[in-house]
This record gives sequence, C-alpha cells and structure tokens, in this order.
Amino acid sequence: MNLRIYLPHVYAFREADGKELLLRLECFNSVDGTTRLVILFGWFRFVCSNGLVIGETKIDIKERHGQTLDLKEISQRLWPAFQAVEADRKRMEDWNSEKIAVSDFAKWADGPVTDLWGKKAAARVFHICGTGRDVEFDDPFAPWAASEKPVRPRDRVPGSPDCAATKYDVAQALSYVASRRNNAEERVAHQLDIPKLLQRLTG
Repeated sequence: MNLRIYLPHVYAFREADGKELLLRLECFNSVDGTTRLVILFGWFRFVCSNGLVIGETKIDIKERHGQTLDLKEISQRLWPAFQAVEADRKRMEDWNSEKIAVSDFAKWADGPVTDLWGKKAAARVFHICGTGRDVEFDDPFAPWAASEKPVRPRDRVPGSPDCAATKYDVAQALSYVASRRNNAEERVAHQLDIPKLLQRLTG
C-alpha cells in the first residue's frame, strides 16, 4: 500500500521561478509484514516527479499492524510531524541562497554520495548536477570512480538547470535519483539522506 495525499496549495513551497512543491502526506506498508507502516510529510515537485523528505516528519509504526494497532498513536504523532515542515521551508530557502562550484562536484560524488548510494547513483547525480541530463552506463561494472565512469547522456531532467548553481539545485538532482528507487523503504531512506549529503558538499 502506498497512499499519497496532496495538501492544498496554501501549504506549498514556492521556488524562485514560481514553481511549487506541494506538501504531501505519504503512507506505505505491506500486508505480508515485509514493510512496516511508515507515515511522513514530504514535498513533491510536479515538474520532475521528485519527492523530497528533508525534515523530522517521518513516523515509524513498529508494532504489527493488525486489529491491536492503536490508531490514536498515529493521530497524536501526526501534528508534531506536520509542524516540522516549517523547518523544511527554512532549510530549502537556505539551500536556494547557498552557491556551490562545479569544481566541487567530482570529489563530493566520488566520496560521500558513493559511500551512501553506490557508484552508479553517484554518477547519475554527478552528471545531472553538471549537465542537467541523466545518464546510462556503457559498462555498469567499470572500476572507475563515479565521476569517471563511461556514460552516455540521456534526456534532460525536467526542471534541472544546465549546471547546478545552488545547493537547492543539487537537492533536486539527488531527489530525482532517490525518487526512482523501486522499493518504497529504500526510496524514503535515500530521500532522508539528502540533507546530510548536502552538508558534505563544500559551499
């Protein structure tokens, strides 16, 4: 189960060019118990179908979800999570004003991004940041660093600049790659990695 509820536009975050990120309540779990019940607030960018989870809005319900699950616990924890989205707004505004240099991308992609997400995801982030395009790999198992892997450019990533100029641009590149994970728990885990990866990117 993956339930997504989009809140009204009054709660949206507006980018400098006027585009909106809608606030979204997302819930997912599995009946067979392989995925526990998770509820979170995040931001959805329609122009590129990115999901961004950057605050302390994630609620994990570790108890088995059956008839004994106390639904009051969920409602009691939703309000503090919703209040945390204001910190998200402030963080995105800070990212939008924090400039970064192209020369920083390779070292960062080959280091922190590779360490957390692996070389292929890091290579995709590196090229989206540097060219605005996703890539595919001539040899996915080539031994080179993420920034040096042989690749072929794919189509432009919607909403991505030719070259990322701010940490907000980089956040969207990270979010684009994270949002395309097929497993819901892995996707959210990658989205939650974004703030700490941006902290490791030199300003």
